[in-house]
Amino acid sequence: MKRTLFCIAIIIAALPARGQRLPEGTEHLDPSAGWAGPAVFRTEFISYDTRQLAEEGDPAKNKYYLPVGFEDAAPAQGGTLYRTVVDIPYMWLDRDVYLQITGLDSYYIYIGNEMIAYGEDSRIPMQFLISDHITDGENTVAVLHTPGIVPQIEENATPSAGQRPEAFIFSQPKICIEDYRLRFFPDSTDSYGIFNIRIAVSNSYNTPEEVTVGYDIYSPQGKLQYYDMRQLTVDGRGKDTLRLNEFIYQTNPNEWTPENPALYYGMLTVRRGNRMVEYIPFKIGFGKTEYADGTILRNGRPVSLNPVTYNAATPQEAREVLSGFKARGFNTICPDYPQPAWFYELCDEAGFYVIDNADINPLPTNLGRIPGGELANSPEWLGRFLKRAESLRVRNVNRTSVIGWSLGGDSGNGYNLYKTYIDLKAREPFRPVIYKYARGEWNSDIPFDSDGL
Repeated sequence: MKRTLFCIAIIIAALPARGQRLPEGTEHLDPSAGWAGPAVFRTEFISYDTRQLAEEGDPAKNKYYLPVGFEDAAPAQGGTLYRTVVDIPYMWLDRDVYLQITGLDSYYIYIGNEMIAYGEDSRIPMQFLISDHITDGENTVAVLHTPGIVPQIEENATPSAGQRPEAFIFSQPKICIEDYRLRFFPDSTDSYGIFNIRIAVSNSYNTPEEVTVGYDIYSPQGKLQYYDMRQLTVDGRGKDTLRLNEFIYQTNPNEWTPENPALYYGMLTVRRGNRMVEYIPFKIGFGKTEYADGTILRNGRPVSLNPVTYNAATPQEAREVLSGFKARGFNTICPDYPQPAWFYELCDEAGFYVIDNADINPLPTNLGRIPGGELANSPEWLGRFLKRAESLRVRNVNRTSVIGWSLGGDSGNGYNLYKTYIDLKAREPFRPVIYKYARGEWNSDIPFDSDGL
């Protein structure tokens, strides 16, 4: 008990008061930047060390996955302190170790008494590389929730978020798949499918390392369609990207639509020497979403959207609600903010389009373009607008169900949303970008009215 109280005292003493200068050596954690520290933004996935576990897809069975339950919550300088002690296995020290956290609108992360990162956005999971800050055995992990920093950008989200952290720790081999991009679309003659894959590999060792990176892909009926393995030599502390285009035949009967939500499935793999060290499962629907001349196209055919607003609570509730929507003829879900990863998986499997909404939900002030009025027209907030939209895109770019991006809730309009629209269109021109509250202005590809899309 004395040891626990002593640890808490050390952590609280290290925490900065609101407005206080950050400790020496951590100036790069300036919260005005929106986030900082060793944060990683990528497709949301978990890797496994065996194919069987990857196919099951249950992180709880993964020996490189550790749930984090914050036991203590107490007032502290600058906000509320959440704290726990986690036991890191010795074998993890030769791996890249990440802390993933969501559920708080703005926060500082401490390991021991060292501040390692600042983060914000209660709806998008953030990952922090913590390998250099942990030891084997017991490690104290603390999160200081600082609601006074940026609550404005989320205060119109319902129900309110940003109140309690949800977290887990996981690890990957030091040479591993850092991120990937998948596209699966018809060729120009509509005769077969082109499976386009980019696999980014990172090496945390100091010396060059050779690995074999591969994948396989199966049809919805369980037939192996293709597999490939390529050798890569990745520089020490470096990265490299494997780019592949493969022809997959007899894809048209398996086109993903709301009426036929057929999903191909497969595995990304990494082999080092004679040993397989990483498996990452994926699912993808065949088809191409495009936006042209005011119309969303799926495989070149206009898509008729029948949208409904819905924010998921639990998987069981979501399954029941989505089934009811399907029976009533809805085919498009428009959430008010980013949803949990399992929700997008349900939409992929059940056959729903999703217009994915950035976590930008400030209260409108009705001050229009008055300087200092709407957050959307306050240039000092531009970085946060851009980063929240981009983190949404990066997280869900591989989701078959996601056919468009939304700029957020009713935030007025102005410079920040104009720039956010331009940025998303530049990064991914083939998906529409929508802003329900553009009210006739140009930064929405598809206009909304009182009846929806």
